[in-house]
Amino acid sequence: MKINHIKKTNLIIFKYLWLIILLPKEIQFFVYLGIILLLLVRNRIIVDKITMLFFLAILVQFLAIIYQFTQTQFDLIRTLAAFNTLLIWLIAVLYYSYFKMGSMKTDVNRLAKYMFINVVILLLIYLLYLSISTSEIHIFGYTWYLRREDYLLTGNTTRFSGLMETVLGPSHLFLFAFPISLIYVKNFKYNIIKYIYILISYIAIFSTHSRIGIVICFLVSVLGIIYIYLSKRKTNIHKELKIYKVMKFFLFFLFIVVFVVALLNFNIILEYLNQFWSLREGSNNARFDIYSRSILKTLNESPLIGIGIKYMIGDFPYGSHSTYIGLFYKSGIIGFILFTSAILLIYKKLWINSRKTPHSKVLFFMLLLYLGLLVFADIDASNWTIVSWFSIWGILSNRKNIMCEGTNDENFNN
Repeated sequence: MKINHIKKTNLIIFKYLWLIILLPKEIQFFVYLGIILLLLVRNRIIVDKITMLFFLAILVQFLAIIYQFTQTQFDLIRTLAAFNTLLIWLIAVLYYSYFKMGSMKTDVNRLAKYMFINVVILLLIYLLYLSISTSEIHIFGYTWYLRREDYLLTGNTTRFSGLMETVLGPSHLFLFAFPISLIYVKNFKYNIIKYIYILISYIAIFSTHSRIGIVICFLVSVLGIIYIYLSKRKTNIHKELKIYKVMKFFLFFLFIVVFVVALLNFNIILEYLNQFWSLREGSNNARFDIYSRSILKTLNESPLIGIGIKYMIGDFPYGSHSTYIGLFYKSGIIGFILFTSAILLIYKKLWINSRKTPHSKVLFFMLLLYLGLLVFADIDASNWTIVSWFSIWGILSNRKNIMCEGTNDENFNN
């Protein structure tokens, strides 16, 4: 199946993703704003049900911010930060709407190649991290962090941050770039190279020492191995379906075995999990203090539309370190319902678009796991994370972009 000519500018945010990542957050904002305005000059977006739900959720947060002006509590800096967050959400939704348009055909092969390059750049930065002891890189008065120091119960540790704003940055990038990159990687000639790529990619994430990132990215890596196995180019669709059934039986059998082993060694596993969870006990206590106080503040002061502005609790703002709690804090019950409804509808569309082949279903579950990371991470902590994710959702929600396209094998195009 031939892909229609597509202007490369449509994917410029992924082609030059690392250049955007290295820009200060304020400049990122204007870069994304400028690009989407240029794209929308040539293409008019269509507001569908999902887009409308997002717009309504943003409107609720806007009303919550305005409501704060009527209160005695007012903080100019935090109010400006709230408007900045509101605008980046709006820009991200516009990217989703642009790529989701029925008339917008995206070159998935080109996108997958860009994602592969982005993951390789992350690995090159990881090699730099292993090679030098410098923690910070200073250029033109701006600082990029290659590593950050942290304290564990076992002592100090160094965490790979990949020149990003937080140590969770590499996990955010991995969880959208790695699954899409496999569409490109699966066409490599030798399977051993594909599996080595999966292994090496995960090692970089492991060095961030982010507990939720390590767990979620590990699961995605395992699914990546299954994806590569199911997407062998010479396998016809009927044989692939049989393999898929065998894999399902194997996974079910493996689950039973793991479950039985876990029961027999429950105390040992429980002790290990407790040690893993308690590695940064101070971080756990701080997080759950923020969570509980954010929920209570919202319920007590403005349960329906939320607080809107992230006021500070010591060194951290209310509603931080969790996308879901942050949404509840900023937009209350109404905004939270609108947002979660929109996300569920997005993944419903992704599931429908993934039903062409078994390996595309695996890709769907890889992308679905990102929602688990958002329990302990903010999707809008960096401008590039929220724009990238909404763009990916838009591209794969578009019916013209067959999910897991990226092969010219006639068995997949008939």
